[in-house]
Amino acid sequence: MRRESAFTGLEAGIILIAFVIAASVFAYTTLTAGFFTAEKAEEVTAESSQEASAVLYAEGAIYGSLYNGGPSDGQLETVSFTMSIPSTGLAQDISKMIIIYTQFDRAGHVVNLPRTYRFGGTTASGLLFGVENGDTEPVMQPNERRIFTMTALEGPVTGGYFTIETKPKNGIGAFIKKTLPGAFEGGAII
Repeated sequence: MRRESAFTGLEAGIILIAFVIAASVFAYTTLTAGFFTAEKAEEVTAESSQEASAVLYAEGAIYGSLYNGGPSDGQLETVSFTMSIPSTGLAQDISKMIIIYTQFDRAGHVVNLPRTYRFGGTTASGLLFGVENGDTEPVMQPNERRIFTMTALEGPVTGGYFTIETKPKNGIGAFIKKTLPGAFEGGAII
């Protein structure tokens, strides 16, 4: 009787080929998962840089006027300020933007609840903000500047302060906080 307990060359070859195929499948799966992860990371990085460049910021002075006469005499009536998008930024649809206005008295107490203003074109009044110079196009392009005006504020009197927070649909808005100086009669709010 012969002993046949050892592997033959053919059996060893079959087992070797099976291991090579299994290792190849595992390596392919690992590489594919790595490529997928790298591609997703690239997409997230691109979207993040676009979101970071979606900036709308206040530029220059803030101008205001006071009510003259009536029950609101001496209160802030209108505010105008310039908003810009940097040349590397993304276009912003200001018809989808809101502006939150809050006012405080001299002691820092909220005078009225925060109010939300929405885009109203060039004929804005009440709880709408408008854009001067007859520009009714709601989309601001990169490197563009527009003057925003808010009316009927019934704002603080001198010594009080107000905040304006712009919230565009995409990206980062601006936050403005100004105090009305004691001798303020209208013009630039320092």
